[in-house]
Amino acid sequence: MSNISIQIFRSSKSIHKWVAIILAFPLIIIFSTGILLSISSKVQWLQPKVDGKIAAPEGISLSFDRILEIAQTVPVAEIKTWNDVAQIDARPKSSVVRVRAKNYWEVQIHGHTGEILSSAKRWKTFFILVHDGSWFAEWVKSWIFIPSGIGALLLWITGILIWIIPVFKKRGKI
Repeated sequence: MSNISIQIFRSSKSIHKWVAIILAFPLIIIFSTGILLSISSKVQWLQPKVDGKIAAPEGISLSFDRILEIAQTVPVAEIKTWNDVAQIDARPKSSVVRVRAKNYWEVQIHGHTGEILSSAKRWKTFFILVHDGSWFAEWVKSWIFIPSGIGALLLWITGILIWIIPVFKKRGKI
């Protein structure tokens, strides 16, 4: 093995070890929340589903004021004004309006009748914010989580080098 490949191998091992140690905690958070988010459509407690089929024409006929009034009738959602609403997701094809409160509660409303179809905690929103680091603070997202993603890429590259250099040495290619 040449001096250059030996130096690359040693440097890769050292970089790999220290980057892994420094980034262990943020990467555990990123990976575990990423796994949860990837299965969220299949897990009811992460993302509430609409119960049953809705027999109604497509579209939404309720006004925003009416949607707010209906959402306010669900005490646990803690919606008093628009300031308490984090997001509205309107699905015209299924005639469903999902009102997401800032406390992660979701109220699903029929887009024509105003009937409350579902009311449940929506953990997916929380896990999205934890996954990208913004739940902690904006500076954590910018200065810890984004560099951790770059560090994960560096771990992958150095891991490949740590694995491939001995393989090539064994085969006489280096």
